[in-house]
Amino acid sequence: MAPVMVACHRRVEADYSCAVDEWGIGIVGFMCPFGAYPFDRQTPPQTQDAIRRCGRTFPADGPAAASDEFTGFLRALLTADPRLRATAS
Repeated sequence: MAPVMVACHRRVEADYSCAVDEWGIGIVGFMCPFGAYPFDRQTPPQTQDAIRRCGRTFPADGPAAASDEFTGFLRALLTADPRLRATAS
């Protein structure tokens, strides 16, 4: 798995749950309109730090701008605490 796709709370195989899939949906959902990973940085350590902090930013204007509803949906999926992450239910 690409480091930019790893869920922030995922440490070992035993940590796998639906929350990991929900995180992945948030990553792909971000990539489709914005054309980039939400946590991609200059170096791998910076990327890992951004993932742990959930340090994502959304383009504010231009062709990659998205509605408040959509960015709210992505924020709900890309939440650090898996217990607070949006679910399919």
